[in-house]
Parts: sequence; C-alpha cells; structure tokens
Amino acid sequence: MSDDISVYICSGCGIGDALDVEALSGLPGEEYSVKQTKVDACLCSKEFAGSIREDLKDGGKAVIAACSHREKAA
Repeated sequence: MSDDISVYICSGCGIGDALDVEALSGLPGEEYSVKQTKVDACLCSKEFAGSIREDLKDGGKAVIAACSHREKAA
C-alpha cells in the first residue's frame, strides 16, 4: 500500500463490541505506509461521509471497514 490510502474503521453497529477496534486501527500503519487511519462510531453519517469525500478529493484511495448496508436495512 502506498501513502495515498486512507483507512476508515467503523466501531458502531456492534462492531466495536465484537472487535478490538483500537488494536485493529493500529495495524495498517504498522504493516503499510498509509496516509491516515480514522475510527468513528458512524461512518455512514452525512458528516463523516463528507469528511471521507474531502479526504479523497485529490485522488486518494480508501479502505473502509464497516457494517454492510443490510445492517441498516433491518
């Protein structure tokens, strides 16, 4: 991975209960050269989605670890 990649990890929807999100968020920087790693309880919020768009506006890439849309449809 190159350092134009940002990693976003959701801790909501039970993910934070099932995984050690803090430990998980440290892995990309240990293994790869990434631009940033951000953790939030609601990646799908309008505010955070706007933040992701802003972070990637200059052509960066993203890795997003979050629940599926089926979680929200239930």
